[in-house]
Amino acid sequence: MKSKKKVLFLINSPEIGGSQRIFAELMEVLPRDGVATQLAFLYGPPEMMTRNADNSVSFGFRNTWDIAALWRLRTYARAHSVTHILATLEQSSIVARLAGWLMWDVRIVISEPGMADRKPLFYKCLDIALNIRTDALVAGSKKVRDSLLTYQPFYRYKMPVVLNGVVVPVPPAAHTPEPLFTILAVGSLRQEKGFTYLLDAFRIFLSHTNGNVQLIVIGGGPLEGSLKQQAIDAGIASNVRFLGEMGFKETSGWYLRAHCFALSSLSEGGPLVVLEAMAHELPVVSTRVGGVPETIVDGVSGLLVTPGSASELAVALERVYGDESLRSRLAQGGYERVRDHFSFDEHVRKLRAVLKL
Repeated sequence: MKSKKKVLFLINSPEIGGSQRIFAELMEVLPRDGVATQLAFLYGPPEMMTRNADNSVSFGFRNTWDIAALWRLRTYARAHSVTHILATLEQSSIVARLAGWLMWDVRIVISEPGMADRKPLFYKCLDIALNIRTDALVAGSKKVRDSLLTYQPFYRYKMPVVLNGVVVPVPPAAHTPEPLFTILAVGSLRQEKGFTYLLDAFRIFLSHTNGNVQLIVIGGGPLEGSLKQQAIDAGIASNVRFLGEMGFKETSGWYLRAHCFALSSLSEGGPLVVLEAMAHELPVVSTRVGGVPETIVDGVSGLLVTPGSASELAVALERVYGDESLRSRLAQGGYERVRDHFSFDEHVRKLRAVLKL
């Protein structure tokens, strides 16, 4: 019997990122059980009656407080029998909760993937007020939940932890390594991702190797120009390639061509890219941030370093570069860790329970 439930996945805009990739996977899985799904963007031209080619709809918000666009969202949800809204990131989360006040029969679930200490005081105050209308606040890791509880402990009962999960190929996909030793980094080029420290670490690493190495950076963002200039000023530009934003399929190809994955973030919740690298049996070097220590067992399924320390990151990269047996152990340990504890099936099972699907 077909379910009468329909989930609207609400996100700010069609930028490539971890949350959108998870939503895309859920939109593949949930309809198999009869749950209808729809991807929706706040920003972009309003297309209320015709779906976009990627099965999405946009509501044309001019800003978070666009009352006319909020009413379009409410009208659309009513016309299409939406029963659940799952939103992520600050602006979409605010809009989802405001819409919830207009639709008390719709279950409002907010995904909190990042550490709350990065939120401005204004957003924290909004959380306290608006979470009255939130049915569940899904924390991406135990650390994320702890950060949310620091300023809204009275919503503890609404805060389940649902760890990210990825599709893990069994057996692992075959690798076709690049001729040069390749370090791969994937993420938005923003301050909290720590790419300035990664470039500093790579400069140190490069000076201690024979030069037959390269750093591949996938992602776009406001710091792209300054990071490229940093590489030029440091004399490492010929060994660093900025590839811009890529879809998951293209990024997956690089997971299978690289020798090592590096996460240099200063703040994270439960980064999906780390799980993706581990699922592709790629050894990971990561900063010890957010939920990463819940994912990586240091020395077994990856190497952990202090956030903001280019020297520590460089040393860890040199260890992986100079010790093939260590690379092999970390690759296998990371793959087994993800396979056994961070499968997408387990993520879907827990999220369905929260959504009450």
